[in-house]
Amino acid sequence: MAKNEFLPFGTAANANVLPNADYQALPARASGFSSGVAKSEQLNTVWRQSSTMAAAVGQFIADKTGQDVLDNGNVPALANQLSGAISFFAATGLLDDNGYISIPVNISGVVKNLLIQWGAAYTGVAAGNPADISYPKPFTDKVLSVILTRTSNTVSGTINSIVVSPKDKTAFTVRSSEDNASFYWLAIGK
Repeated sequence: MAKNEFLPFGTAANANVLPNADYQALPARASGFSSGVAKSEQLNTVWRQSSTMAAAVGQFIADKTGQDVLDNGNVPALANQLSGAISFFAATGLLDDNGYISIPVNISGVVKNLLIQWGAAYTGVAAGNPADISYPKPFTDKVLSVILTRTSNTVSGTINSIVVSPKDKTAFTVRSSEDNASFYWLAIGK
């Protein structure tokens, strides 16, 4: 388990800190402490707030990246680690004619990726024969839905049908009532 060297200060139940209402009303909170003597509970409150947030960010980095978060003054390294931790919640993909987008979704505290894929294809076979179409990216868990839209250069003539059945996590199978049918497809899964 990665370690986090940024530790909170003054978090005990009876810590010598100001109540939140008193801290919010403290004039020095906006202007800073003047020269002279500052009360320990005022400074302890400032240190607790800043150290608690630093500890929370450090723990987030450690949990998401699996890297140690070191209190060594290396700000660029911490910034890179924070960027890496945040990237776990960023969508990735390939925006192309045949592409995909993987979107992190947090449901009840569990992050999973919703994978949406699309493309344009044609069967390349005679009517009634199966044709396998590969996804740009394999699904890791399962395919939830595959939707087809038949395309044509003309809107007149016979309306031909096309059907789909998910094959596995890497491809789906189509059959058409005409030779070399062209279509758009959309697949959703995880």
